Amino acid sequence: MGASTFQCIASGDSLQDAYQNAVQSAVYSHGHEPYNGTISTTEGVVDQSDRLADLADETLGGTNIEAERAWTIEAYNHTEKYGPCWGAKVESGKYIFAGWANS
Repeated sequence: MGASTFQCIASGDSLQDAYQNAVQSAVYSHGHEPYNGTISTTEGVVDQSDRLADLADETLGGTNIEAERAWTIEAYNHTEKYGPCWGAKVESGKYIFAGWANS
């Protein structure tokens, strides 16, 4: 089977809680099929909130969207389809996730 990239936003009380919410939403929308190309095919999440904050600082007047875009590209470059995705806190109760998924 193949692989595809994904990026999604989810809410939760913590990174792990938001990750579980994103997985449940993906399963609800795309089913339990192990090659559905969503976050539900990942093996957990690695907290990369510090890297997102660093990128936001590096943009020096740039927008959070620019930092999130750069962070997502880094996530694609540093994750694999048979491993965990990246996750980061965007604001209170809101998290971003990105990586590779089985498809």
